[in-house]
Amino acid sequence: AAIRRMPDQSWRLQTSLLVCIVALTLFGLATAVAAAVPPAPPPLPSPPPLPCVLSMYVPESWPADAAGEAQRLVETGLVGAGALLLGRVASLEPTAAQVRVAAAALLVGRVAASLGMVQLGCDFEVDTCAWSDTAPDWYPWTRTSGGTSSYDTGPSGDHTTGSGYYLYTEATSRLNKLHRLESPLFLLQQDATLSFFYHMYGSDMGTLSFEANNNEAGWSTLWSRTGNQGNSWLDAAVILPASTTRVRFSGLTGSSYMSDMALDDVSFSQFAPPSPPPSPPSLPPPPSAPPSPPSPPPSPPSSPPSPPPSPPSSPPSPPPLQVGHGAGRRLILAVCAANTAVDPAVPAATASVSAPAAAAAVPGYVSAASEAELRDLIQDARADVSIYLPPSAHLKLSSRISCSSDIKVTIASSGEGATLDGQEQTGLFYLEYGRCSLTLRGLTLVNGWASGGGVVYANQAGDVEIIDSTITDCRATGHGGVVYAYDSGAVSISSSTVTDCSADNSGGVVYAYSARGAVSIIGSNVTGCSAGDVRRVELAARLQRRTAARREIERATAAYPALSSQPQNVSPSQNGGVVYAYNARGAVSISGSTVSGCSARNGGVVVADNSGAVSITSSNVAGCSAVYGRGGVVVADNSGAVSITSSNVAGCSADVSGGVVSAYQSESLSVAGVAFINNRADFSDSVLSLNTIEQTSISNASFTGSGGVTIQTFNSPINWDCRLGSWMPTEGVFKGNFSVPECYPCSAGYYGDTSGLTEASCSGQCIRGHFCEEGTADPEPCPVGTRMPALGAASNESCNWDCRLGRWMPTEGAFKGDFSVPECYLCPAGYYGATKNLTNSSCSGQCTRGHYCEEGTADPEPCPVGTRMPALGAASNESCIPCAPGQHQPLAGEEECLPCAAGSFSPDVGLAACDPCPHGGYCAEAGAATRMVWQPCLPGSFNPANGSNSSAACESCLAGTASATRGAESSDTCVPCRPGTVAAAAGLAECVSCGGGTYQNDTGATGCRDCFPGYYCPEGAAAPLPCDGGTYSSATNNAEQGDCTPADPGSFALAEAGAATRMVWQPCLAGSFNPASGSNSSAACESCLAGTASATRGAESSDTCVPCRPGTVAAAAGLAECVSCGGGTYQNDTGATGCRDCFPGYYCPEGAAAPLPCDGGTYSSATNNAEQGDCTPADPGSFAVTGSTAQTPCAKGSFAATGGLSECVSCESGTYQDVTGATGCRDCEAGSYCAEGAVAPLPCEAGTFSTA
Repeated sequence: AAIRRMPDQSWRLQTSLLVCIVALTLFGLATAVAAAVPPAPPPLPSPPPLPCVLSMYVPESWPADAAGEAQRLVETGLVGAGALLLGRVASLEPTAAQVRVAAAALLVGRVAASLGMVQLGCDFEVDTCAWSDTAPDWYPWTRTSGGTSSYDTGPSGDHTTGSGYYLYTEATSRLNKLHRLESPLFLLQQDATLSFFYHMYGSDMGTLSFEANNNEAGWSTLWSRTGNQGNSWLDAAVILPASTTRVRFSGLTGSSYMSDMALDDVSFSQFAPPSPPPSPPSLPPPPSAPPSPPSPPPSPPSSPPSPPPSPPSSPPSPPPLQVGHGAGRRLILAVCAANTAVDPAVPAATASVSAPAAAAAVPGYVSAASEAELRDLIQDARADVSIYLPPSAHLKLSSRISCSSDIKVTIASSGEGATLDGQEQTGLFYLEYGRCSLTLRGLTLVNGWASGGGVVYANQAGDVEIIDSTITDCRATGHGGVVYAYDSGAVSISSSTVTDCSADNSGGVVYAYSARGAVSIIGSNVTGCSAGDVRRVELAARLQRRTAARREIERATAAYPALSSQPQNVSPSQNGGVVYAYNARGAVSISGSTVSGCSARNGGVVVADNSGAVSITSSNVAGCSAVYGRGGVVVADNSGAVSITSSNVAGCSADVSGGVVSAYQSESLSVAGVAFINNRADFSDSVLSLNTIEQTSISNASFTGSGGVTIQTFNSPINWDCRLGSWMPTEGVFKGNFSVPECYPCSAGYYGDTSGLTEASCSGQCIRGHFCEEGTADPEPCPVGTRMPALGAASNESCNWDCRLGRWMPTEGAFKGDFSVPECYLCPAGYYGATKNLTNSSCSGQCTRGHYCEEGTADPEPCPVGTRMPALGAASNESCIPCAPGQHQPLAGEEECLPCAAGSFSPDVGLAACDPCPHGGYCAEAGAATRMVWQPCLPGSFNPANGSNSSAACESCLAGTASATRGAESSDTCVPCRPGTVAAAAGLAECVSCGGGTYQNDTGATGCRDCFPGYYCPEGAAAPLPCDGGTYSSATNNAEQGDCTPADPGSFALAEAGAATRMVWQPCLAGSFNPASGSNSSAACESCLAGTASATRGAESSDTCVPCRPGTVAAAAGLAECVSCGGGTYQNDTGATGCRDCFPGYYCPEGAAAPLPCDGGTYSSATNNAEQGDCTPADPGSFAVTGSTAQTPCAKGSFAATGGLSECVSCESGTYQDVTGATGCRDCEAGSYCAEGAVAPLPCEAGTFSTA
C-alpha cells in the first residue's frame, strides 16, 4: 500500500491491496474440547491474490505517526479489504491511537447483513438513516406520519404501509424555500440504480430534483419534476454513473402553502451477495482460571450541588442523522471483485455476509465460547491478548471479569456479534490498578448492573475502547452507567449504539473522575440514557420484580433514600446524562454521532466540572434535557473551552437555565455551523446561559423556535461574526429567532460600515443626499436629478419624497409611529393605487371586476383562467369564483364565465376550456354540465370526429352494408351483407333477406337475382336449389319444391346432378362451404373460421362466412351464427372471438357494441356493470358527471343538498360557502355582501354599510 499527500485540502489516498480466500479444514468444536491434548492447528497456507479497489482519505494536517499508523493498518491487513474514511477523525491533528479508533469506527467495507448491495436505502420508519439536511438556509426535511399540517396538499400517509413515516417539505411560512437532503460520501465500481417514491400534490407545487456529484464535474441534475403531479405516491428510478460520490434531493417549495412534497422508500442496488464463509477452526482449550480479584475501591466524591427542581418535560423526537455510521447502518465505499467483500470488524481470512472468518485463523487471536474460558484467558494473561467470541455466543456473567496486569485485552466478535449479559446483577469488567487496557469490538453488551460502571469499572487502569458494539440497559447505582474511569486512561465509544443506560448518580454512559485521558464518542447513536433521579423510580419498580436483585435494591435505597414518585431534594450530583467529567485532565468530545432523549438533573448530555475541553462536532443532538437543573446538553463549570461545530441541536431543554449550554467560569465558548431548533429553558427561557466566560464567539449559526430569551449572558461578552450592515449587542439578553452572520440588519434609513456594531442605529442615520435600505453597509447616492435634504432616507424612491405605487400618505396632520418613505401606508386589500401621491386609504378605488387586489397593490391582478369575479373589491385570488360545470373561461381577468358551446361540455369546476364531445355521436345542447348530453349515432351510421353538435355529423353506411352498432366511431362497423341478404339503400341497421323466388350469392349486394328455370329459391337463398328428380319447371320465380311440376304419365324428368331416379346431392351445412365440384362426402365441406359465421346451406365459397358484427363473437370455427356478448362485456370490433370487460364509469348490456356511460349523478369503478342500476348514486355534498368513476366534492361557492346529483348548485346571492363538499350555504356576514356562487364575503364598498 502506498500513501501520498495531496497539496490541497481535498486530500485522498488510493491504496490497492490483495486479499485472499483460504480453504480451511473444519473440525467440530466438541471434538477439540474432548481431546485430552488437542493438536496444535496447522500453519496457514499463503493466500491466493484477489484484486480489490480501495480508497483511503488522509488530511494534510495529520502528523507523520498518524499517517504511518494508517499505512500499517492497511499493510498488515488488520483493517480488512474495505474502504477507510479516516477524514472524520475528530481531531485535525490526531495521534496514532486516534487513528486506530477511527479505523474501527469508520471502516465500512462490510457487506450489509443478508444483502449484497450498497446501503443507501431508507424507509424512514425509525430515523433518516445516513441522510442529512444541507440546505444553505437550514430548511429541513421533516419526518412525520399521517397527513401534513395543510389541507389540499401533501400525502395522507406514507407509501410503505400507509401508517408509517416519510419525509416532507413544510411549505407553510416557507414559500419558495430550498430544502436539501444529502447522502454521505460513497464510491462506486460500476453504474448503480437509486429508486424512490415521491408525492407532489398541491395547486402551487414547486420543484423536486435529484442531483449527483463527482469530484471532477461537481453537482449535476439527473431527474426533476415541477408542478402538481396528483394525489398519489409515484415511483422513480435514476441510474448513477460509476463516478458518483454523493447524491441529494432538492425540494423547492412553491408560491403558497399548497406545495408540500414528500419522499419515501429510497432504495439503492449495486451488487449481488457473496458466498457464505467457512466456519472458524477449532481451538485448544484455555488455561485454568486465576484467583479472584480484590474488591473495587469506593466511588470518588460527587460534584457540586445543582439548582432546585421543577417538573420534567418530555423531549421531542430526534432530528435526522447528519454524520457518522451507527451500528447496523454501514455504507460500503468499495467492494472487491468476484462478489467478495472482507469484514473489517476483526482480522479476517475470508469474505462474509453475516460473519467473517474466525479470529483464531489469524495469528494473535484465541477463541472463547463460554464465560469460564473468557474469564480464564483474561485473568491468566501476562501479555497482550486478543480473544474472539463466536457470533452465537451469549455469555451470562455471574460476576465481573477482572484484569489487573499492565496489558491490553481485546475481545472481538463478528456478524451479529456475541452477547455479554450481566443479567441485571453484575457489571461486566473490572480493570484494577495495573493499568490494564480493554478493547471491546463487535459485541452486544446488555443488562450490566453495578454500583459503578455497568459495563467497565476502570480504577487506575489504562484505556477503554468500545467499538462497533451495541450497549443496552446497563446501569450503575452510583456513577457511570456504562464506563466508570477513575485515574485511568482514555475512554472511547465509536461506531456503536448505546440505548437506555443510566446511573443513579452521575454519568449515564461515562463517568470520568481524575481521568488522565480524553473521553470520545465517535460515529455512534446514544439514545435514552440518563443520570440521577430522572429514571430511578422506573428502574426501582423493575428491580422489585426481580428477586435475584433484591440486594442491589437495598444498596441503592440505602445510598439514595428518596425513591419516591417525586424527588424532594436535588442530589449533590446526578449530572451528565451521557458523560460526567470531574477533575479530568482530558477533553470530552462527541463527533459524527446522534444523541437523543438523554437526561440528567444537570447536563442532559455532558457535565464538565473542573475538567478539560468539551466539543460536539458534526453531530445531531435531540430531545435531551436537564430535569430540575440547568444545561439541557452541556454544563461546563471551571473547565476548558466548549465548542459546538457543524451540528444540529433540536428540542433540548432545561428546567432552570441553558436549554443547550450552561457555562460558568470556563475558558471559552465557540459555536460555528450549528442549527439550534426549538430549544428552551423553562425558568429563564435561554438556549445559551453564559456566566463569567472569558471569550465567546458565534458564527454561521441559527436560533429558531426558542420562544422568549435565546441567549443570556453575565460578564460574558460575545464576539459575533456579523457581516457589514448588521449589528448585535455583546452582552445582555437576546430574544427570538436570529442567525449569524445575518445578525440583526441595520434598520432602513441607517447604515453599518464597520464590524462589531452593537446598536440598531449601527453607524448612524443615512447621510444627506443618500439612501440606506435595510442592512445597508455603505449609503447609496440618490439618483441623478433627485434630492434628499434630510438624514435617514430609506430607499432611492425617498429621494423624491414620493410614495410608491400601491401606497398612500395624507398631506397634512399628525403623523405618528414608525414609517418610511416611499413605503408609506399600504393601500388596503380590495383597493389599488395606480398613481403616486395618493392621500387617502381608498387609493385609486376598489379593485376592478375580474381582478383582485391584495394589500399594497398598484395594478389589479387578473383572476386566473377558469374563474370569474363579477363584483368590485376582491381582496385576494381566493375571492375569484371558479367557473361552474358546463362553463369555462379561457381568459384571465374576466367578470363572467362562458357556457360550453354545443359539441362540448365541462364536467368540473374552474376549467379554462370545455372538453370536445366524443366521436361516435354528437352534443346538441350548449352549456352541458349536469349530465352527459352526448347522443350516439343511430345504427347504420358512424361519426369519426370529436366535437360534433348535430346528427348531421353521423355518416351513413354505404348501400350493400349495414351496422347494428349505436355510437359507431368508424366505417369499420358497416359490415357487407352476407350472401342471401341485401341492403338496397344507405344507412341501414341490418341487411334484408332475399324474397322467395330470388337469391344472391355475393356479399355486399344491393339487390337479389331471379331464380333459374328447373330450380327453386326459398327466402334468403344464397344459391338456387334444383327441382327434385321426376319434377320440372320452366319458371324463374319458384320459391319452393312444390312449385316444380311432376312429369306426366308416360314421361319422366331427370335430376341435374346426374342421378337417374332422384336428386342425391346434399348441401353443406350452415357454417361451412365447398368450392369444389364432384365431392362425394361431407368431409369436403370446409368450416368458417372463428370470428365468422354463415347461415347458408350449400355455400360454395368462404364469401358466405361473414365476420361477426360488433357486440357479437364466434369463439369457434364452423358456427351458423354469432353469439351476443353477455351483460357487463362488449365488443366493438368485427370478426371477434371473445368479448371485453366493460369500462369503469360505464355499463354494458347484453350484445353491447360499445360501453354506455353511467348517467349523471351516478358513478362506478367496477368493470362488470350490466345495466344503469349497477352505477352508484353520488352522496350529498358531491356530484358525478356522466361516465364518472368516482364522485367529486362540490367546489367552494356551491353545494349538493341531496345525493344523486350530476352538478352542484351555486350558492344564492346573500350566501357563500368557503369549504368543499358542502350540503348547504352560509349566510353572508354583516358589513359584507355575497354574489351568486361566492366563496367568501366581500366587504361593502367605501361609503356603504350593511347590518344584514
